[in-house]
Amino acid sequence: MKLTTLYINQSLSKMPTWTYIYANKVAMLLFEKEQFFGFIIESPSIVVKEKQLFNMLRMQSKKLKM
Repeated sequence: MKLTTLYINQSLSKMPTWTYIYANKVAMLLFEKEQFFGFIIESPSIVVKEKQLFNMLRMQSKKLKM
């Protein structure tokens, strides 16, 4: 059985955007009531920046008790 630890930052929970970081790419998606928009950036430098931002936010987040 695979276990996953989830972290949540309440201030970010209502943002209508999602960011996916994979390989040398960053995908950004916008979800709103009647609007869907997305784009992919292929850049190792931007991937490094997004990973650093993700880790910084994760460190400030609280562990979700399950």
